[in-house]
Amino acid sequence: IMTTRLTAGIVAVIHDQSPEPLETLYQRGIPTVIINHPGYALNIPSVKAENVVGTYEAIRHLLRLGHRRIAFLHGPSHFLCSHERFEGYCKALREEGLEPDPTLIVSSEYTTDSGREAATILLGLEQKPDAIFAGNDAAAWGIIAIAEAYGIRIPEELAVVGFDDAPQ
Repeated sequence: IMTTRLTAGIVAVIHDQSPEPLETLYQRGIPTVIINHPGYALNIPSVKAENVVGTYEAIRHLLRLGHRRIAFLHGPSHFLCSHERFEGYCKALREEGLEPDPTLIVSSEYTTDSGREAATILLGLEQKPDAIFAGNDAAAWGIIAIAEAYGIRIPEELAVVGFDDAPQ
């Protein structure tokens, strides 16, 4: 496609893939931008979410609303964004004098099914969370589905925050 010159450039969203082929195209003069790269060191223009700040602000909002048992769905460990979001979560809690509770941190994928699985674990705890932060919106939808199945009212009984602002 690029050799025909019918395309002006590339805007790529990559997750598990290496950006090396895109870097090669960029070095050959083809305009290229990567969106939300998973954390590779890049020699190519890129745009990504402010994961630490975004999560920090979301958790601060929940804390201002009075939530104290805030669960966290930790995304895939090989994604930089998962670690950055966890950093924002911990920072917000610690500023409030709270230590992250390991029982409220669940490893998760960024899928609706994974959100359902995590919600089943968290809502089965003796001391349930009063809020859950999901690493993405798909997982948040899974949490909401399980909460509704358990008869838990959102947001009155459980606050749920998703990250990414994905369309439904």
